[in-house]
Amino acid sequence: MEENKKENEKLEGNSEKKPDFDFVIEDPYAGTIAPEDAMAEERRHHHSSHSHHHSSSHHGSHGSHSSHYGSKSNHKKKKHSTHKKAKKLKEISTRGLTLWLAILTVLTAVLFFWNIELGSQLKINSDKLSYLTGGEDSYSNNDDDLDGTKIPSYVQREVSVLVDKVSPLQNSNTVSFLAISDIHLDLNDDDAIESLTHAGQAMKLIRERLDIDFAINLGDITWGDDNTTIERGIKEIEKANGIISAGFSDIPNFRTVGNHDTLMYSYPKNKDALSSSQLYSLIGSYNEGADMPEETKKDGYCYRDFDEYKLRVITLNVNEYEDENDLENFSSCYISPEQVKWFAGSIDLSSKSDGAEWNIIVLSHQPLYWEDAYTPIVDIIDACGFESAVTVTVAGEEITYDYSGKDNARVIANFHGHLHNYRVDTVGKTRIPAVAVPNACYNRNNEYGTAESYSEDIHNKYGEKETYEKTLNTPEETAFCVITIDFEYNRIYATHYGAGYDREIGF
Repeated sequence: MEENKKENEKLEGNSEKKPDFDFVIEDPYAGTIAPEDAMAEERRHHHSSHSHHHSSSHHGSHGSHSSHYGSKSNHKKKKHSTHKKAKKLKEISTRGLTLWLAILTVLTAVLFFWNIELGSQLKINSDKLSYLTGGEDSYSNNDDDLDGTKIPSYVQREVSVLVDKVSPLQNSNTVSFLAISDIHLDLNDDDAIESLTHAGQAMKLIRERLDIDFAINLGDITWGDDNTTIERGIKEIEKANGIISAGFSDIPNFRTVGNHDTLMYSYPKNKDALSSSQLYSLIGSYNEGADMPEETKKDGYCYRDFDEYKLRVITLNVNEYEDENDLENFSSCYISPEQVKWFAGSIDLSSKSDGAEWNIIVLSHQPLYWEDAYTPIVDIIDACGFESAVTVTVAGEEITYDYSGKDNARVIANFHGHLHNYRVDTVGKTRIPAVAVPNACYNRNNEYGTAESYSEDIHNKYGEKETYEKTLNTPEETAFCVITIDFEYNRIYATHYGAGYDREIGF
């Protein structure tokens, strides 16, 4: 309270002090007049009126002088007022110009970024149109090509999408490989050749941008229908091998025989089929470097170890000839006693000091659950998994193998083709996953037929409920996968290229 009283007394003692601020009277028509000038103007007005009245009544000459003085004073004030007005107008003009410059700057920036966005959107739409139409603009101007053929931009975009998905999955505990199946190349179909060419280009680009440890081709390379001649079948397999070589070269290969590759479907017409030696030359020979028994080398089954991953990859030929000298009674889906015995020993890794830390994958054209002919293989996988003894019978021959007490490697998956879809099933009592690799051929969608062309029981047998249609000049003109296996988390990632979808499978 005492402090407030002293403050009030202080303020009262300085009541004559001029305020620190001046207010301004704005007259839009007369300019700006300061407070003291306004008071002088009021006094001048009053004095002038009084002088005029006084001069008219009593002092004419003095009034005239006063009137002259008043006029002079008014002239000075008007001059001062005009100066103030000009100054104010200059200030307003400057502020207005600054404001307009700011507005123009903002508008320029908006238009600049809008044009960038518009240009970007136009480019996106243009790329999308090229993607859909496959026109001239769909080809990239870069130097990547395959046998002089430019790589379409839609192939490069699909590869980029796949790489962006696979790359984060890869680490020191994973292995990745290319997987293609059921090419069914028809040399009479230019679209089929073109689509496979683009698949080869895509695999080439994937190899350049991802760590790919090996590549697998799971059979049915030729169209192999009932009209395929021996000569044409050979040319189709050779042509397909050449097209996919960009993705398959300089890394380990695993290739197996499909039921169409033998050309047995045209046997009634040709009275001939490809021999085991011919099939080895066209398909099995690409497995060179793998371990395969010399006495049955022509059949192409083999295995290869990847010590850094503690992984054994086994390739089976599940379309062997039971009797190559009696093709009249040929039946596909056959596996010989020799191959079964070899397989039983190949999945026994107990002789390795760290055998229990190893994993095994088995490759085949048909899935191992497909026919009774493969039951011996499935029984052996179960016995290995449960560490028990097993006896199987193949072509009248009994085969026994004992895994009891062996801390053995584990079989983790069967990768196969044949189904033309993305089905994932299980094999045997150990229920290892059987993972289908989709068909790459342009002429078949990734499912097994439709209600119009196949019976419903066949449709259900193959397991697909969706149809993934092939469309030329888009990534959907073909289909294959990059398989990544994570041994730490027991996961299989099948990342697709083309018509289909990605899968994640536990084991």
